[in-house]
Amino acid sequence: MTILIVTLTFFFLEQSIITKVTPGYYFGPISLPNQTIIATMIVTLISSFSIYFVRRIRLSVNGVIIITILIVFFIVMTINILTIPEIRTLPVKFFDGTINDVILTLAPGKRITAILTLAVNIAFFYFIVIALPNHKHFLSITKFFIAVIVLVSIGAIVYSFITEWDVIVDLVSGGYASFSDVPTSFFNNRNPYASFLLSSQVMAVFLYYLTIKNKRRIIYFLLQIPLMFGIFLTFSKTNIALSLLLFIFVFYRNLWWMAKKKQYKRLTVLTVLSSSFIVTVIFFRVIPTLQETLFGDFLKKAITTQVLEEAGKTFASRVGLWTYAFSLIVASPVTFLIGDGPHISRYFYQMRIDQELGRPNSMGLGDYHNGFVEVFHTFGLLGFIAYVSMFFVILFILIRRRKANKALAFFTFVSLLIFLVRSQFESLSLLLFKSEGIMASFTVILPFLYLNKLAHKRGHGKEIIKNAD
Repeated sequence: MTILIVTLTFFFLEQSIITKVTPGYYFGPISLPNQTIIATMIVTLISSFSIYFVRRIRLSVNGVIIITILIVFFIVMTINILTIPEIRTLPVKFFDGTINDVILTLAPGKRITAILTLAVNIAFFYFIVIALPNHKHFLSITKFFIAVIVLVSIGAIVYSFITEWDVIVDLVSGGYASFSDVPTSFFNNRNPYASFLLSSQVMAVFLYYLTIKNKRRIIYFLLQIPLMFGIFLTFSKTNIALSLLLFIFVFYRNLWWMAKKKQYKRLTVLTVLSSSFIVTVIFFRVIPTLQETLFGDFLKKAITTQVLEEAGKTFASRVGLWTYAFSLIVASPVTFLIGDGPHISRYFYQMRIDQELGRPNSMGLGDYHNGFVEVFHTFGLLGFIAYVSMFFVILFILIRRRKANKALAFFTFVSLLIFLVRSQFESLSLLLFKSEGIMASFTVILPFLYLNKLAHKRGHGKEIIKNAD
């Protein structure tokens, strides 16, 4: 039931942001009646799960507050979506500094899609945060779900090696000179592929922290290596950097654990090996004689000034996209305060870019490349404040529940920081908008809810017990 709900939700949210000319998808945009059917199926399944699979609902005080906020939020946003004019003209500041009129048109079908998207988003949020944790086997379900994600990611790498072997060989032998042709596995492009692998790497580290006192933790630590290699091949710079930092963090955290347990022999061996590897990489990269070797040639092609140059260009393009969005947000007081709603915001955003450039800028709906900017445009200042407050609430509860499992609490804090960094450069929002963002959200939400469940099992927190019967 959980897998079915997640799969249908991912499908619905993905198809709502593609167009007839969006490349790389295995399916096209579906009709409005079919959208309604799928959205109804999702809400029905979530309701059935709550009634029949969670026999006794246990709502904390925080749970009651969350449900109340979700209901009020749905009502306010629905009214906002229904009252957006069919045609409106906004004075928008262009990049050249001039103020120009941007005409935004909204077909009736777009409103319905937006309301359905809002309903699916809220229902799914309720399912993950409220309903699923109340299942008596939630802890086992979480482990199973995480294991599935990691196995699918390993399968994606194997699939890429089978179907894209020539691309990988050219990349390894020629470096990133032709980085436009990189592995994508069965994803629509390299960025979602790399993002999924990074989420899986964080999940593997989650399993590592769950077994921090057992020897099998080494298995989950080593699982990072194939995932890192897959990310490295994609030339997705943000994901590569975060993947490497995560691996280094876990490695040296493991050394600290060995020192704490006075396992000095293992500590010495691993310290010497890791230091030798780092020194070797530096020598083979900077010493001319060593650069001529096979390993040195590989490093020279992989670690180039072009990587830094491309990173600078990518950041500049991101700033440009954020500027497009903010110029549209501040052009309307209503949009600034409560946003334009899901789906519609991306539609208007793309329309605003196209009208300034005088041509279509992309083959799909606009991508903000920043989760916070997308939340601001979709739900306005009020929604943005609520969204940011959610991170502080997570942090506050995390501090209160840390006694249940200090290692897991520490990991959840680290995963929260990783998510926040990722969401500054990609359109990743906590349990919102599209499958890539929700998958990245799982790296934070599932460990957090797991820890919270452990705390409740040990008597922390006030609960309101209701019989579903």
